[in-house]
Amino acid sequence: MSAASRLLPPEFDRYLSDVRRHCLRVSRDKHLAEDAVQDVFLIAVRRAHTVRDPEHWRGWLFRVARRRLADLYRDRRRRSAVELPAGLEAPAEEDEEDSCRRTQSILRAIRRLPGPVRVAVRMRYLKGDSLKDIATQLETTIDAVKSSLYRARRLLRRQGLR
Repeated sequence: MSAASRLLPPEFDRYLSDVRRHCLRVSRDKHLAEDAVQDVFLIAVRRAHTVRDPEHWRGWLFRVARRRLADLYRDRRRRSAVELPAGLEAPAEEDEEDSCRRTQSILRAIRRLPGPVRVAVRMRYLKGDSLKDIATQLETTIDAVKSSLYRARRLLRRQGLR
């Protein structure tokens, strides 16, 4: 019996099979599901001591699997490059004059935004600050910064910017 096996309840193998089926059903991707299940196993071995009641193992494993799948999807989306389908060409580049006009219209639209929203937009999109840095500098929460940026994008869309 391995050290890892001693840390886990005897029903663990059955639970892990259930988790494997669940991950495959949710992801519809065998490789992604297997990655998630392996991660769930490693997390279970490392964190077995945190589950006090053995009756909660199954639910705990499913929660870990759900979160791990979400993490893997996010990672995959970040890494995947957008490729144009065959036969489509990249859009023609704007000439310099059109580009300058567009930039000026965007900056004018940003200047028309309400104060706190405008500051968040400038910090995020013009300076490239992280959400955490913006929240710290504005003495607010990251969620409040996200909300301000969402509101700004919505207002800019209403002004005809995409």
